[in-house]
Amino acid sequence: MVDDLGSRAFIRSEHCTAMERAGVRLARAQPIRKALRHLLRGLLEVRNHRKIVVIDDGITLCGSQNCADPEFAVKPKYAPWVDAVVRFEGPVARQNQRLLGNHHDDISRDESLVLGRQVRYHRAMGESLRMAHVSIDDYLAGERTAEQRHEYVDGELFAMGGASRAHNSLAANLLIRLGAHIEGGPCRIASSDMKVRPAIATRFYYPDLVVSCNDPAEEEDVYVETHPTIVVEILSASTEQTDRREKRVAYQGIATLREYVLVAQDARRVQVYRRDGADWLVDVFGPAERTALKSVGFVLDVDDLYRNVDIGAS
Repeated sequence: MVDDLGSRAFIRSEHCTAMERAGVRLARAQPIRKALRHLLRGLLEVRNHRKIVVIDDGITLCGSQNCADPEFAVKPKYAPWVDAVVRFEGPVARQNQRLLGNHHDDISRDESLVLGRQVRYHRAMGESLRMAHVSIDDYLAGERTAEQRHEYVDGELFAMGGASRAHNSLAANLLIRLGAHIEGGPCRIASSDMKVRPAIATRFYYPDLVVSCNDPAEEEDVYVETHPTIVVEILSASTEQTDRREKRVAYQGIATLREYVLVAQDARRVQVYRRDGADWLVDVFGPAERTALKSVGFVLDVDDLYRNVDIGAS
């Protein structure tokens, strides 16, 4: 998608023909008549050079807005262009395509990125921008091949950030100890690449650890657990509030869940929510203390969990 008047004018026709023969579709924004009207009225935005390449409808390569503002006031004609390229895969790629298309008020209907279906990208003045909605099927299919994981909340995708050294150490310590304890029994353990689908069926989360004791044959998707017994989240500054509120409420709505465990990175502190009939009990444990994950008969030693973990590096 070429979105500025200069690119439209200076891309040579033989280049366009070669791309079309190779199966590449070129979509040109800034319809020439509108662009000229805006140019005459002083409304044409010449600093905005967003670019987008779509590969097989599943991969989006998006160039950033060029950063010429700092130089326009001091350079007589040209400014240094600073571009970044961001790669999107899976459902988020289509979301990115739609958002970019909606940002272009001047894109013509016949030149819009239709991508095999009638999608209207033109946004009239004063009209609100509609957020792209990703279906559950598209999300699940995209996550299988995406380089970056995303959590799914009511049709929206939220990219998962990286984890600190302390976070990874805590997850590994608990995975090894808890995994060894349940080995040979009816339960199984999975790390942060396994999704959990709460009773709120329009959500999918990636907990740091999940223990499930149901028959795997009951699960419709080998990448999703819907009947967890224990869910563990390792807290960070960016996720703590979500883990304590949104995710806790969603997980507690799962009938099979017995314990929800929150592990701090900034102190030796473990918080355990336990199902007690229709209610939930909560306890906090610190240094030199132990607690039992009663659903699987596992004794969690706080000091052992934090062994070789540099809390100050979290």
